[in-house]
Amino acid sequence: SIGAIPLLCFFISKGIGIIPMIWINYVISMGLVIFAWFNHYFILDVETKTKVKVTSRILQNLPKDGIISAGIIAYYVAYNAHKRVVILTETPDPDQAIKETDLAIDKFDLHYVVTSRTMDDYYNNSPALAYIKSFKLIRTIDEDKDIYSIYEIGGKNEVDKSKI
Repeated sequence: SIGAIPLLCFFISKGIGIIPMIWINYVISMGLVIFAWFNHYFILDVETKTKVKVTSRILQNLPKDGIISAGIIAYYVAYNAHKRVVILTETPDPDQAIKETDLAIDKFDLHYVVTSRTMDDYYNNSPALAYIKSFKLIRTIDEDKDIYSIYEIGGKNEVDKSKI
């Protein structure tokens, strides 16, 4: 339809009576086909393909709001679970990482943590991830060729920080 627009403008400038009706039908039908191609999820009501669907559904059904998520999966969790999501800190200093994590938990009223085995490898020996794993594990989900873990924080921390 983009290629037909200059031709259509030319014919309109010369007079609308010159344009063969088949060309008008062609331009309209091609425009509809291109619109349908780029908006097929909307038109056909096809579900978009995203990761972490089962994990997000479980998080969505949990009673409290506020999630800390490790790395890139935070975007998928926020999109699918429709809850507040904060990304886990990547600070290498153990004291600073625990302080930042506690601050995020208290300030944003967070209650759950989602990690994955892939993110565990990415955050290799991260003090924030080690601190998060000291909380209560609620569920482990095998999904998307990865294993996701959901931990419950419970608002305020009841974790012994000296063991981390």
